[in-house]
Amino acid sequence: MKKTLFPFILIGLYGVIATVSIQSCKHYPTEPIVLIDTTTGNGNGNGNGNGNTDTTHYTPKHTCSPDSVYFVNDILPLITSNCSMSGCHDGSGHSDDAKALTSYATIMSYVRANSPSSSRLYTSLFARGEDKMPRAPIPPLSSSQDSMILKWINQGALNNQCDGACDTTNITFSGSVMPIIKTNCTGCHSGSAPGGNILLTNYSEVAAQAGNGNLVGSITYSSGLIGMPVSTRLSDCDVNAIRIWVRKGAPNN
Repeated sequence: MKKTLFPFILIGLYGVIATVSIQSCKHYPTEPIVLIDTTTGNGNGNGNGNGNTDTTHYTPKHTCSPDSVYFVNDILPLITSNCSMSGCHDGSGHSDDAKALTSYATIMSYVRANSPSSSRLYTSLFARGEDKMPRAPIPPLSSSQDSMILKWINQGALNNQCDGACDTTNITFSGSVMPIIKTNCTGCHSGSAPGGNILLTNYSEVAAQAGNGNLVGSITYSSGLIGMPVSTRLSDCDVNAIRIWVRKGAPNN
């Protein structure tokens, strides 16, 4: 991508930044949620905002392999989080490469399966100047995220997904919640000009949004909020994990 391949979104929580227009991160205030005990089982979020129970155990249709990278689970959220906000790769025509990087087809326009060196999605991560993506003020991807994209391309850049075991009986911030935030939200909510002036890079920042109700409200697409993420909703399992963590009082565990 000539000048823009990488500069999403989050998880949800967002307004238009005064100096940087990030429409996809817009959100509105909501009433604070009431923290309840996780054992009550009366949560109502499931990724579509319509469920009534928490998913704890089920038999997966497509078991996740630790040796594989999955487009729907891993790559798409990462790209939408870091590339498809307003003014970048959102399909608005503002960027040199005007395709919205929100689907397998458009993302594959910049990928050559099994050939990372011929894939602009990958080579732009290490370019210099304006060709390097994501572009400031979005921070660069981490080395582990770079490696994940590399591995996905080397594995054939498949349009694949999995729905591994969803066990929400042992939810922690470090092991469950923050990985979801990093994949789906931190691209937009980090750096010097975060979406809606909301940072989601560490425990205290995420806990603040959990406490005022915006975190759960956005990911369950509650009335009065712009649902987040915009391009791809979180899975039922991820939504339930965050809800359970919040109900427990959003501990730093």
